[in-house]
Amino acid sequence: MLAKIAIERWQLTLILFFLLGLLGLSALFSIPRAVDPHFPIPVVNIIAIQPGADALDMEETVAKPIEDLLQGLDDVVEIESKSTDGGAIINIEFSRWSGDVDGYFDDVVREVSAIRDTLPEGLAKLEFRKVRTTEAAVIQLALVSEGASWRRMQKYADDLSDALSRYDGVREVEIHGLPQPQVVVEIDRTRLAELRIPITAVADSLRQGGAELAAGAVQSGDRRLNVDTGGAFRDLATISAIP
Repeated sequence: MLAKIAIERWQLTLILFFLLGLLGLSALFSIPRAVDPHFPIPVVNIIAIQPGADALDMEETVAKPIEDLLQGLDDVVEIESKSTDGGAIINIEFSRWSGDVDGYFDDVVREVSAIRDTLPEGLAKLEFRKVRTTEAAVIQLALVSEGASWRRMQKYADDLSDALSRYDGVREVEIHGLPQPQVVVEIDRTRLAELRIPITAVADSLRQGGAELAAGAVQSGDRRLNVDTGGAFRDLATISAIP
């Protein structure tokens, strides 16, 4: 019956198909498109870093207390954790995909922050992350060198990041894998006691010795030269020579 009407009134059928074609073209050029379309995911990740702690310590002192705390939140479906030497990752999944994802995230941050003081003092990092489909990396570049120092590799990575950030459509550029330098200073407490020098004086000297300080400027003809005094530590010998 429907086919008979479409054939007998072919003019109307032709107009309807023409309108459908116009509707499709309008949708093609007007509806927003993205490589990774956004939709809310009710999952929150917690990343805890404690240098020097083994996997068992991270499980017992960090991951388990957080898991026990978050079990009491509404709409929690599953909590998973993975502990390694120096770090732990806790994933919390909520049941309502149509719920308030930002509200879930705020609840997790509030509850865990409330027990922050009961977690180990050596906890160097406690980071909360939302799971987003729009944060997928479109391009990943690896910098490899057999002879360049990590400082030189950091300079290359920073330059590349600045160059990529200038392109339209680039929202964010992240650098991963650079080592974080750390110097441990051992204090001779007996010697300090003999000299009646507080340990805070040593810390202050090290802090001031590695500070970047501006000392003004010098005018040389048409050029203005900025003068710096001090600066960041470049080697261990400089740190050892701090009075």
